[in-house]
Amino acid sequence: MKISKCQKRIYDVLAGEIQTRALLPGTFLSSERELALRFHVARETIRKVLAYLEADQLITRAHGKGTLICEIPRENPVLTFLVPSPDYLSESLNGNHLLLNLLFRAIAVAGKYGWRVEVVPFSRTNSCNDIDLQLLSHLNECSRVMIYSRWYREIFAYLKARKVKVGLIRTTSYHMHEEDSSGWIRGFVDYLPSMDEVVDAFLEKHCRRIAYAGVYCFNDDNMRSLGYRRAMQRRGLETLFFDAHDKELSAVRSFCLKHVPDGVILDIPMPEHHPGKSLNYDLGLPERMKLVTFSRDSAFSARYPRQSVLEVPFLEIGDFMTEEMLKPVWKPGEYIFHCKFHNYL
Repeated sequence: MKISKCQKRIYDVLAGEIQTRALLPGTFLSSERELALRFHVARETIRKVLAYLEADQLITRAHGKGTLICEIPRENPVLTFLVPSPDYLSESLNGNHLLLNLLFRAIAVAGKYGWRVEVVPFSRTNSCNDIDLQLLSHLNECSRVMIYSRWYREIFAYLKARKVKVGLIRTTSYHMHEEDSSGWIRGFVDYLPSMDEVVDAFLEKHCRRIAYAGVYCFNDDNMRSLGYRRAMQRRGLETLFFDAHDKELSAVRSFCLKHVPDGVILDIPMPEHHPGKSLNYDLGLPERMKLVTFSRDSAFSARYPRQSVLEVPFLEIGDFMTEEMLKPVWKPGEYIFHCKFHNYL
């Protein structure tokens, strides 16, 4: 007997719930009437689906009592980790260490609970205009998917339509398009208090001409540049921006040497291979110019152990978000994380 597309969809959902133990062995499945209402189908369709489940030894009928969930050899359930493109985690791309930290922690925590992690790239070219939804066609309402940043917003509607359970980690404004991610577990990195702390640290060192060099400085949802702007304005200080997007590191150096700020917040990719005498030395900047960077990776920290850094705690975020996502009962929520400022000014 051939299973129809409608029956297969319902089968996949119920089988997934049994295999991930959202439906526990020894408990009763909902009645045929309740299942028909849940999936908006006729009871006859549900009966056929239940027959397939029983044939696969996922359920058993207890006459006069109902339908029992069977104890089955448990296959490892899957946490899906989405990345934009196949090469996104390569060493050649800036910022990949942030995603790698999340992935490493997701694998560690998932393994502790008997889950495995699959990494799924869904764009061949790392472009929002080149998304292959076929690569996501296996996801359904039993799937649990981790996403980092709103770069993925083009697939939000697709994931919502398939009722996928999503954990979304964002570093941009959480006030934008919240309806896109309702029902999900959302983690937000709040930079605003940290930027107040950084500006105050500069002021304590008598730095009043403080610049910010970063990418997408003038985007409304860039919380780092927004935090800098607010912190400066609250203290009656003039802002000094340099948008480093698609510019060489030498352009940042030229900007600093031209405007001669007392302090600079560097939100840019750091040099990969340098002697490590000091970051100022390696960037060709005067030693008297105070610098604060955003944490990049352990190698950077090893080269510049006394460099002032705003650290985004992605390891802790990865642990917490994965723990929340793997709980048997899905509970949507929003959580705010803060940076740690390592001040060596």
